[in-house]
Amino acid sequence: MAVVAAYCTNPVMVEGLRSIIDAIASFRLSQVSSEMDALISEAQERKPDILLLEVDSAVTLELLRQIAIWAPSTFIVLRVGAVTTEFMSQALQLGVRGILSSKSSVKKHAECLVEVNKGHVWVEKEVSQDLRHTSQVILTPRQRQIMGLVSQGLSNKEIGWSLDVTENTVKAYLSRLFDKMGVSDRLELALIVLRNIAANDQSALKQKVDRVPGHRVVPYDIPRYLTI
Repeated sequence: MAVVAAYCTNPVMVEGLRSIIDAIASFRLSQVSSEMDALISEAQERKPDILLLEVDSAVTLELLRQIAIWAPSTFIVLRVGAVTTEFMSQALQLGVRGILSSKSSVKKHAECLVEVNKGHVWVEKEVSQDLRHTSQVILTPRQRQIMGLVSQGLSNKEIGWSLDVTENTVKAYLSRLFDKMGVSDRLELALIVLRNIAANDQSALKQKVDRVPGHRVVPYDIPRYLTI
């Protein structure tokens, strides 16, 4: 018997999920919660086979990362609406096994859950097509720092001061980053960073840039790899 726990805030969808899962042989819906904290607390204790999460502001990449730590044997399936390819791509990198469109049919919901329970990765065709047009670029710690500071609007001189390196060193890093990321200027580089940060945590974009003379600016905390 495969046990499924779900996060969903829409009462109509809750009943729909119950009907879908009850109709799948050897599957049981143990819990549906509209409160993420309650779901996580229950899931930590009972370790369901599958967590089905309706993606909203409560479902962040950091949350998915934490679930992977405390419940490595639990498969995660996401139901997505208007989310970015950056988010979906990074979610799969974190171990998410299934991605469904919020408009998916009952048949596709059942197919996804059954295949994921077998240990397979199942991604909705339309979502998969979007992801095929993206690629992942792995960054070194120093590259992450420089890209974070560029996206905060710092000049080469200010970046050098904040990282305690020369301005020429910053220029050399930026030249290599332009080639690596396939961009031609700082604006394009910054936009890639901001899209990926937003995919992780919108609040990160509100981080205050302290440019008081003599103070070193703390770079945005950006992912180890970026989706472009």
